Amino acid sequence: MTHISSLLVRAVIFAITFMHVSNIGNYFQSLRIGYFLWHFWAVGIAVCLLLVVLSGAFFKLTKFSLPYIAWSALFLVVCLLSLFFVDNGAIAVDDFIIYCWFFGSSLALVFLVRSESDVRACGLGIVCAILVLAGLSIMEFIDPDFQVIVDRFFADTVRVGEANRSGAFYENSNDNGIAMVLGMFIGQFFLPVRLRFLFFLFVGFAVLGTVSRTAISIWAAMVIVSMLFGYGATSRPLRFVGLSLIGFAGFLLVAGEIPGLLAEAGLSDVLSPDMSRRLSGNFFEQEDGSTVARVEVAQEAWRAFVANPLSGIGLGASDFLGGEIGTHNQHLKIASELGVLGLIVYAALFLVALSSGSLIALMFLFFYAVIGFTNHGMMNYTVYGVLIPMAVLFLPELHRAETEKKRPSRRRRRKRRSASSAERELSA
Repeated sequence: MTHISSLLVRAVIFAITFMHVSNIGNYFQSLRIGYFLWHFWAVGIAVCLLLVVLSGAFFKLTKFSLPYIAWSALFLVVCLLSLFFVDNGAIAVDDFIIYCWFFGSSLALVFLVRSESDVRACGLGIVCAILVLAGLSIMEFIDPDFQVIVDRFFADTVRVGEANRSGAFYENSNDNGIAMVLGMFIGQFFLPVRLRFLFFLFVGFAVLGTVSRTAISIWAAMVIVSMLFGYGATSRPLRFVGLSLIGFAGFLLVAGEIPGLLAEAGLSDVLSPDMSRRLSGNFFEQEDGSTVARVEVAQEAWRAFVANPLSGIGLGASDFLGGEIGTHNQHLKIASELGVLGLIVYAALFLVALSSGSLIALMFLFFYAVIGFTNHGMMNYTVYGVLIPMAVLFLPELHRAETEKKRPSRRRRRKRRSASSAERELSA
């Protein structure tokens, strides 16, 4: 490709990545101007595939991308077969289309990203999307009257102001928080090391505004792992400071001291009454109606899986469990709908990560799997169709390329050894 076409491809990669990770289509949907999420997904995928065809990328696949492509195709085949086991065909077809958008976004990038510069364009799109989400989330957190999507809670503006929870462009704050922390983990590798800790803090403040226990816990775990492995900071003092701050923040959340500290600083109006109540006790041990409902529906989903272990109850059928609130568990959703075969294929994503030989890929999938125990919409958002291939394909290849650059060639090492031996002989 020419230089201009290469720049065009990178600009498209950046735009598509930013669009999917930020979920900005949800905002346009809320404006009631006739555009919906699938418009953005369809346009993004179509543009990517057009560029793929023009660049001939179908014939330039690397051996590292083949396992992921095979996994995607196999999962879609299992979903297609499950359409025959569900009574409500319309719901099943809707879910199948969502999975097609998910894998369409994912595979379009897999085919389109061909070079280190393309990977960096994709990473920059992730970083910019996370910064926008975090900025909007913080604005929603500090101003209860400001909401990006006003009708997020069924046009109940009173409830929005009372809850004071930050959803940004996502349908709810929990999905927003999870997208931010997973995107943060990948985005850090595309920032200078000296900026990564500030990136963590900025995203952490935004995640706190979502009041999502899962997102806050995973954020802390990711920062700790990044510090311990030297991803987030190379300076030992900075790593110590980072770990200490996380420990202090955890203590405040467990002890319920945040509302008191804000009151002493004259900032008690920052928190709504609902948030003050949630942060006044042990934040991680609170029992509320949603927790009880999620346990009950998880048990119902497990019973459905045990009753239909081979075929499952059909694609999309778990949405009607527990009074149509869904399983709130991605793994139980897959198991109950697709049966043992679907669960095995879904879990095979870890084998794809193993084939990459990357510790970063395994870390990301571990956090992804943990979050899946509390969220059943992990494959309903195309953001994960971007983040998953980035973690299991692009980042490992980028890391290998950077390692090869830092590693001196054998010829260079031989020259150094021969030069040093000649110097010793002359000195002798």
